[in-house]
Amino acid sequence: MALLDQFDKDAESVFAEIIERAGRPVQLRDIREVIVRGGADPAVVNRRWKSTQKRLAEHPQINRPDKTHYEWSPVKVTSEKALTELTDLALKSSRDWIVRPYVKAIKNVLAAVENSGPRARPDWTEQSTREKVTLLADVVAGADQLAAEDQKAPEIVAWLMREAQDNRLDVIGPVGATVDFDVERHEVNARTGVRVRIRRCGFIWTGTGKPIVVLKAQAEPVS
Repeated sequence: MALLDQFDKDAESVFAEIIERAGRPVQLRDIREVIVRGGADPAVVNRRWKSTQKRLAEHPQINRPDKTHYEWSPVKVTSEKALTELTDLALKSSRDWIVRPYVKAIKNVLAAVENSGPRARPDWTEQSTREKVTLLADVVAGADQLAAEDQKAPEIVAWLMREAQDNRLDVIGPVGATVDFDVERHEVNARTGVRVRIRRCGFIWTGTGKPIVVLKAQAEPVS
């Protein structure tokens, strides 16, 4: 949707979006400049801003470092507090541009609890990204296994491997490699330290800085 159309329909969400995208504290003149550049009348912007300004204080991600500036910051509330405040807002207001950040805060905590175990707490975005790279890892591993069995698809594997690297996936392999068994990286009925041969490569994701095994390599003991 064009900025001017969005502003005409929901000026409050446009103000919030500009503050979020700025990446720094901004003043009314900075916000107004963006909207006017999109085709809005400055007088209309000022009038809509005046009616919105007080409600900006309700937004959990908009802070005021001083009297004239506004800046975007992460939600720093517990899921319990977020749910309580969300409920209160929902009872007196249907403005979804204010409600959405609280919903996201609750989802972040739920995603960490339900999908990441008691110690790890990645946010919702990280969890989603991890699911995507896990799927990609499985596809690449399957193609690599096929190429190892039938040398007709090296170009496909090379392309997929580049895609994997672009997504910060490091290969556990390659197929045919003989390595010491590692229970964290290999799927095989063997003891730690026993030599195994990789039958299907696996992958480690380094997207968060800390290596995470998203797909174990399938292996077999070396006889």
